Amino acid sequence: MPELPVTYRTRRLKMILLVVGSGIFVWVGIWLRAHQPFVAYPSIIFFGLCGLVGLVGLLPNSSYLTLTDRGFEFASLYRKHFVSWSDVDSFIPIKIQHNRMVGWNYSPEFSKSQRLRSVNTVLAGTEAALPDTYGMFADELAVLMNRLLAVYANTTRR
Repeated sequence: MPELPVTYRTRRLKMILLVVGSGIFVWVGIWLRAHQPFVAYPSIIFFGLCGLVGLVGLLPNSSYLTLTDRGFEFASLYRKHFVSWSDVDSFIPIKIQHNRMVGWNYSPEFSKSQRLRSVNTVLAGTEAALPDTYGMFADELAVLMNRLLAVYANTTRR
């Protein structure tokens, strides 16, 4: 188990590939705009936004996972969320289309966002999920977080 606190970051290569791939599709959209404007402009807009997301992902502290003895904090596009270990029941590796992620279900005592959690369970099979695996395999990250949960959940109970 790692010494806490520990911070994992989104892999830079992943963000660079997103920027480069998006740039290619934007270039194709620009090339097509004279012949296929109804295809070109949506492509330019969509992939341009994807490229911007990739660029923001390259900035410091825009995307990370920090594990502490109190819980875990994750950020995506600078939006931070903290979850206490006592609020989590278990971590589960999940697959949404071709994307492997780590999801979790909240403990029975946690009562916030019931409607959203129900929708997430129908869509993804868990009540919430991390936006990235931070350079690890989803199974590996879920095991690590379940180990930390087993150690620290009782110490953070309200």
